[in-house]
Amino acid sequence: MLLIVEKKRPLTQAAQASKQIKKMLAEKYPNIKFKVTSKNYAGGNSVDISWNLGPVDKDIEKLVNQYQYGHFDGMIDCYEYSNTRNDLPQSKYVFAQRDYRSEEEIENYKLPFKEQKDLYREGKTLRDDIARQICALIGINYDVIDSQVPDVYKVCYRTHGGDWMSWNDLVYRLLAQTSFESDKWEGYKVDFDYENGQKITNKFRIIKS
Repeated sequence: MLLIVEKKRPLTQAAQASKQIKKMLAEKYPNIKFKVTSKNYAGGNSVDISWNLGPVDKDIEKLVNQYQYGHFDGMIDCYEYSNTRNDLPQSKYVFAQRDYRSEEEIENYKLPFKEQKDLYREGKTLRDDIARQICALIGINYDVIDSQVPDVYKVCYRTHGGDWMSWNDLVYRLLAQTSFESDKWEGYKVDFDYENGQKITNKFRIIKS
């Protein structure tokens, strides 16, 4: 009788890094669901990390940068092996990307594309909800997420930069700097400043519960 034994292929460096990263994130943020995958391709490999709400990108990047063995230097158009370690499996690139959707939006994502777009146009997204609450807070009318922020709020540009901004841009920047380590928050706070003796709206902060 001929016994055939199939040997398992050893995990690639990227796959090993992916496995360790997933374990580390689960221990650090037990209430957040992370998707961690690895890819191998000609010229390198990568680990991709995605999650919804939860901690900000930079907090995750601080934890996982040790698993990337270098960086691409655009000045010399070359990849530099500046962070190699012998005690950890590493990948050429480690990408961390947070999403910003409510649980309802995640469920709606399963709908046909046209119905998804209808919900977006009707303003039934987390970003629209935040934009509406900000408008109510400072007493101005809200149109739609893609519209330009009214002139009355252009003082916010001093904080966020740029000459033109849509509500989508403004809310995205607000979300990007806010950690949602639970799915609950109390609301929004306006930080005021004074210019020429006049009280102006400078920026917003999300108040977490």
